[in-house]
Amino acid sequence: MTTHEPANHLLLPPELFHHHIFLFLDTKTLKKSISLLCRNFYEWVSENVRSLVLDFKLIPSINQKKAIYECASGGSFRNIQSLTLKNVNDGVKGLFVENNWTKLTSLHIVIGRLGLKDLEEVCSLKQLTSLSLRNNSQITNDIYTNIAELKHLTRLNLSGLHISNNWYYNFVKFGPTGLKSLNLSCCNIEAAQLNLIGTLSTLESLNLEGYTNLSTLESIDKWNMPSLTYLNLENRPFSKSLGDVCKLTSLRTLNMSNCGISDKMSWELISLNLFPNLTSLDASHNNLSISWFQNNAPNLTNLNLTCCGIDDTEIIQLFSGIAPKLAILDVSENEVTDDGISTISTSPYASSLRSITYVSTNNIFVITDLSMKFISNSPYLENLTQINFSGNQIYAKGLLYLSQSSLVNLKVLKLCRTNITESSFREFMKSGNMKRLCEIDFTNSIYLDKSVCRKAFPYLKRLNRVSVFE
Repeated sequence: MTTHEPANHLLLPPELFHHHIFLFLDTKTLKKSISLLCRNFYEWVSENVRSLVLDFKLIPSINQKKAIYECASGGSFRNIQSLTLKNVNDGVKGLFVENNWTKLTSLHIVIGRLGLKDLEEVCSLKQLTSLSLRNNSQITNDIYTNIAELKHLTRLNLSGLHISNNWYYNFVKFGPTGLKSLNLSCCNIEAAQLNLIGTLSTLESLNLEGYTNLSTLESIDKWNMPSLTYLNLENRPFSKSLGDVCKLTSLRTLNMSNCGISDKMSWELISLNLFPNLTSLDASHNNLSISWFQNNAPNLTNLNLTCCGIDDTEIIQLFSGIAPKLAILDVSENEVTDDGISTISTSPYASSLRSITYVSTNNIFVITDLSMKFISNSPYLENLTQINFSGNQIYAKGLLYLSQSSLVNLKVLKLCRTNITESSFREFMKSGNMKRLCEIDFTNSIYLDKSVCRKAFPYLKRLNRVSVFE
């Protein structure tokens, strides 16, 4: 087996239980290979491994699975602190019955089929502080009660599970008192249960992302989460509970993508109450106008306005001082042209930008080589580290502008579905100005062959990924 994980993290594939095992360990100063006989392996794991990942899809045979259970019963995992189990189609019965997981505090079971006995074993690990049962299809409504017995939980992820209404009442009343993070994305949850969850006053992070086309979120007037800093309401229209959400003035991160908030009065309320403290806002797929913002966002660093119906005029308003600390901006799928990019390039309020994205999938509102020229010549964008102009009318001249620019800090460049030529790419990689590039993505570029991109490595020595159309 070959792995480049840190020495305190181990991923176990099928080859692990062959007679000899080869491990390539990364340390701060060197890489070394160690050959171990199986009789010494259990002791080595116990002494060295603290984080363990088991993907049962890669461990098909009965003997290999038996070896894992022997490791557990023999005490090899007694010092494991974090365990991730993937594709657990046969459950975990017998894995946790022995008292050999005494230091395990973080358990993640991803994509599995768990029954009552499996969950009883999991909930016997009373010391757990983090538990994720994401997308475990066979868990039924009747067996969730045991989770409330894990009194030390601070993080719980039940994403994608079908949970009974009674569970919410039992968990809030009898569950852990110090829960800080709760993920109920894509769970069936009604207004009454939402109000119960909102009484968990210690919560700092709450994910309620829903399926698409959900009905409007009803009133959540019982919410009392003074420490809540992260809230994800993606795909959950909340116009009826807008006033309740706006009371959460401690929020730093708000994801309200596709929430049906598309009127002036609502955005005035949001901007007045939430903008002063927000650092990250995803407002994508909601029709809006920047002119509706009645308050500045002095701490906002990350803003996603994808498919919001904004145009060049509103780009002017956005860069008039509304968000002076803005570092990451995505205005994809809007009515932005070269004029909008010009506005950004000439605004002193753009000096904090580190990443700019304008992806287009239509031929109407696109940017051209002119935008590359504006950005390359801007005295305010010299600290850009990422540009994504995929799907736009970028040709050889646009890449030439970039190669002659002073954007020496650029690390990621994505120009998928553009018209970059081989000759322009060669000039670009030889220019010497892009020495910090770590990732380039020219997927589906019409005139660029992948073999040409491979030739960039001698010139762009920090590259770790090259993706072009094969």
